[in-house]
Amino acid sequence: MKPFVELNSSKNSFSLKKDFYQLDIKHIQNEIFDNKGYFIINNFISKDDAIFIRNLLLKNHHCFKKSSDEGNHRLFMYPNSPYSYPLIFKQLYNHVSILKNMVSSSHEYYIDYCSSIGADIHDVYTVLEYQKMHNWSAFYWYKNNEGHYRHLDEPGEFTCFIILSKLGEDYSGGGLYVDGIEGNVDEIYEYGDLVFFDQASHWHEVKNIITEQNQKGRLAWYIPTMPYGRNQIFYRFEDYPFRKFCSERLNTRQKIISYIKELPHNDIHYSRQNYFKQFNG
Repeated sequence: MKPFVELNSSKNSFSLKKDFYQLDIKHIQNEIFDNKGYFIINNFISKDDAIFIRNLLLKNHHCFKKSSDEGNHRLFMYPNSPYSYPLIFKQLYNHVSILKNMVSSSHEYYIDYCSSIGADIHDVYTVLEYQKMHNWSAFYWYKNNEGHYRHLDEPGEFTCFIILSKLGEDYSGGGLYVDGIEGNVDEIYEYGDLVFFDQASHWHEVKNIITEQNQKGRLAWYIPTMPYGRNQIFYRFEDYPFRKFCSERLNTRQKIISYIKELPHNDIHYSRQNYFKQFNG
């Protein structure tokens, strides 16, 4: 089956190969929001392209930051940051986010969000430009004995992730478990699949990953839609101590007032440190 998005022969650019409108969006919406809570698009990118990205990330293992004592390793990307990211990551992020907005178009939160910015729910490209102000994505790497506790995300959070590893090849145990779904969800998908998940409606966890011998662990690119106003108004990024990046739609007066209020808070969250300046490739 031909992938939807494919790397060129030089492995430096992604292009769209199949129209998203070939998909039965209403069926996908029904499966996610009215039925089982998730949907898998097989071969969104090819297995070869998924393994290429996995290997590129593993080559840059030094760029990942451990999220907590028990948690996974993460490498964040902020669309509104001053940092330079590999072109293939930016292109793939856009393709995935556009499709995610198409799938979200029946969801109450998405409809309300479009109304607040004065955009048509089907104008997914305009909506994405607003979303980039307050969204992020991250490569999640679960090494041996790393997991994520059982939880339910906040209303309005909707996610998808690109599969960059395979149970039985890159790790031998552990994975995603969702209440109401029997067994390990990781057994279902393959390299390059795109998984949509209504994480605000279904309790879920990643049980500790088990690796053996030369296995590297569980890798996926997590691309959520974060509710507007969920994060702080201004972001500070490493290497830009006197510049703050606004995550909300404010006029000049509102920005000045908010900026003054946040002046005492000058800490930089670990996700906004410039790990990509060490990225090779």
